[in-house]
Amino acid sequence: WPCSNSALNPIQTCGLCNYYIMLNLEKFYLFIKHTTYKH
Repeated sequence: WPCSNSALNPIQTCGLCNYYIMLNLEKFYLFIKHTTYKH
């Protein structure tokens, strides 16, 4: 994961990094929503 140290090194934070973070957050949200509706 190239963005793991973005908090320690803000210079390494880039738009592509944030894009992947948003994608992972969306997948996580959909996963939570899916499991919540199943129960």
